[in-house]
Amino acid sequence: MWITLLYLAFVTLLGVSFGAIFAWWAGGAFASVALLLAFPLERALRLSLRIGRLPIAALIPLVWLGLIIGTGVQEAQQAQVTARKRKITPLRSPVEASAFVDRTTLRVEKDMLHYTVVIRHAKSIQLRLPKITEHPTFHGPLLMPADHPPKVTQDTSPEGIVTRRWVLTLMAVATGPLDTPKFTIRYQDKGKPHTVTIPSIAVEVSELEKPNKLLAALRPAKLPALPERPDTKIPWPLVGGAGGGVLVLFLLGAWLRQRSLRPEPPMPPHEWFAQVFRSLQEQKLLEDGQEKAYYFALSELFRGFLERRFDFPALESTTEEIIQWAKTHDELTQESYKDIRRLLQWMDQIKFAGAIGTAEEREDIDRRLHSVVRQTLPQPEANATKQAPQRNEA
Repeated sequence: MWITLLYLAFVTLLGVSFGAIFAWWAGGAFASVALLLAFPLERALRLSLRIGRLPIAALIPLVWLGLIIGTGVQEAQQAQVTARKRKITPLRSPVEASAFVDRTTLRVEKDMLHYTVVIRHAKSIQLRLPKITEHPTFHGPLLMPADHPPKVTQDTSPEGIVTRRWVLTLMAVATGPLDTPKFTIRYQDKGKPHTVTIPSIAVEVSELEKPNKLLAALRPAKLPALPERPDTKIPWPLVGGAGGGVLVLFLLGAWLRQRSLRPEPPMPPHEWFAQVFRSLQEQKLLEDGQEKAYYFALSELFRGFLERRFDFPALESTTEEIIQWAKTHDELTQESYKDIRRLLQWMDQIKFAGAIGTAEEREDIDRRLHSVVRQTLPQPEANATKQAPQRNEA
């Protein structure tokens, strides 16, 4: 169950990352594809990616239902925010002017700064407005890119309040502390001249990946304090990349674990015989005078080889049953049949009758034993249909 929960956590993390980087429908599409991949992963890695008996791919409709509901809620919230922004508040003075920026720290020639000036006044008041977009600052240390022209709008509410707005997209071409221009607006009210000043805003420009906030904090405060939009950005590409890397490591670990649990292929009978025979010789039973124990173990080894090579229960069969089987087996030649019969009978004499073999007899036993092993090596399929010669009792 924990594997399923971990997989769902990775899918959720990557889906949110894709949604934040591209679009929410792209995140939903990625999450759906990742959930569908659970089917081949289950078969390939032999894992259980299910919630009970329910496959996790059944969560795809819930993903899109959540996207639909979330999109509707987000649009409703944006509509409420837009409605609040459009609500006209009464003027506290004949002319109100303010300015704000979306950030106060940026990197030279990399980050964009949005500088906004808003002027509100009664419809009956005539203003002398400065040329905001033509100020030298916006053609010097702060440039307006050609592909981001300034946006100038003017609206008049039913209450007779005129709202003028300048939105400038700027790019810094010099490092260090910079200030936006200070603008003065002149107007007449009740026959008397008045002025309204739009104060400058301090901006810190740095070439570092992280702007020097210490220097920005040491700069003299500018009054009045103007509202500033918080610059909180989540590094979604980094989050998505980290989640993808963890998912790859998880799948690789699951594959390695499944591979380690797979049974190793059985050792070929001839290799198994050679390995066990070497181990038996290393015990040096004959040198220690344990001839009966040696040939008892050798008999069991030979019977085990016949059982592995021909899928015949030689370990559970008597000597006569094995000889009768070898006599009628098509894969054994007459010479192999005679060697098998001689080996079994001679080793029975040592095991049960207490006979002691001479050095010549021991060499003959080893020669016949290895002769049977060599002659029973697997042959090419083309030679498998050849008929073995007719054998007679020797």
